Amino acid sequence: VEKDNVFALTVGPEKESYRVVGWYTDAELKAPYAVDAGTTDFTLYAKYDKQEWYISVNSKGGSKVNHIKVAYGQEYTLEIPEREGYDFVGYTYDNGTEDVEFPVKGVFNLKQSIRVSANWKIKELTVNFYDGETLSGTKTVKYGETVTTLSVGKKGYTFDNWYTDKEFTNVFDKGTAIKDNFNLYAKFTANVYKIVFDADGGNAIGDLSVAYQAQITLPTPEKTGYDFLGWYNVMDDKKAENGAYEWLTDVRLKAKWAIKKNTLTFKCGTEVKTEEVEYNKGFAMRLSAFTVENGYEAVGFFTSETFEGEAIDVETYKVTAPVTLYVKVMPKTFHITVTGYINDGYDVVYNTTYTLEASPVSEGEIFEGYFLNGQTFASTGTYVYTDNITVEARFKADPEYNKVHVKLYDENNKLIQDKIFDKNSKADLSDINTEKTGHTF
Repeated sequence: VEKDNVFALTVGPEKESYRVVGWYTDAELKAPYAVDAGTTDFTLYAKYDKQEWYISVNSKGGSKVNHIKVAYGQEYTLEIPEREGYDFVGYTYDNGTEDVEFPVKGVFNLKQSIRVSANWKIKELTVNFYDGETLSGTKTVKYGETVTTLSVGKKGYTFDNWYTDKEFTNVFDKGTAIKDNFNLYAKFTANVYKIVFDADGGNAIGDLSVAYQAQITLPTPEKTGYDFLGWYNVMDDKKAENGAYEWLTDVRLKAKWAIKKNTLTFKCGTEVKTEEVEYNKGFAMRLSAFTVENGYEAVGFFTSETFEGEAIDVETYKVTAPVTLYVKVMPKTFHITVTGYINDGYDVVYNTTYTLEASPVSEGEIFEGYFLNGQTFASTGTYVYTDNITVEARFKADPEYNKVHVKLYDENNKLIQDKIFDKNSKADLSDINTEKTGHTF
């Protein structure tokens, strides 16, 4: 610069991302340079500040985002805009050739102001479909769109509608624009079925209407003489149980029965026997099955322990309930056959007194006694034999056979004389003294 000319410095040395904000005559940048005519050589010192740029934001339908001022190499953070129904996915800027991603947060390394644009993705929302606590399915729907509900079915139930709450108070409107994740709950109504009961001879049971999976207690019919075994499905003969109704249709249940078996108890003294007998059937037990003492016999079955009334007829007696029958034991009746003279013999009860004719008569003979197996047999006594017996009446020849006794008595029945004559001979009574004083014979 020529001496005494004014030097006006307008361009400073370039320094990347910096700009000259003033000139100073000292290195400490304390004495500003005043434009003046130079008289001697001198040195000026440039003062620099970092170059600052602007980042402005186009939110593209989102909330307003203020621009920020930032220097090269400085950290920055951009606000994140909000837009109903959309998710923010980042910023981009046009570098002249293409859109380039621009981070929300970072270090600014550009040498110019830029305008960034917000990028958006419409929200995808999830609609969950529940049956009680069980998730039946899900659907993804874009924000603001409507959802097509699931077609659902449930065994034994009829679908009612979709509700927005578990308590089924708010029916879901299929025209509703979806703006958030939410749950829908299916309401089902249990189907009602009919149970028809066939008691098969038991007392009549009315039909029963019952909802699917409702708890049921099956009735118990009665049938005289039978035990109830249960209800059985006539379609598959499977037994029905109390509990939840699981059939998917009306059902017909038929009662099954087992004829009752009654226990008959037979008592014969200390001996006890039993027999199982079907209802209204006869029993097989017979008196011969019981052991009795010799000389005794079982004579009948009685319902009374004291054997009152008549013995039952074993051929017609029918068992309708458990019962005890008592066997009556009586001494046997035996027959004593007596040989040696004409007679009918004697029937005698065991262990009771018998009595035979004391002096049986046989023409021309004298009775000597009764004999059994060669031994004398008393004409009376206690019968202790356990079978019929044959007794011999033994006689001997009568020496007076064919003799006739003529016994003579006075008027006072006093025996005067016993005269003996041959049978069929003349009885001569002339030698009999018939005199009596004062009387004529």
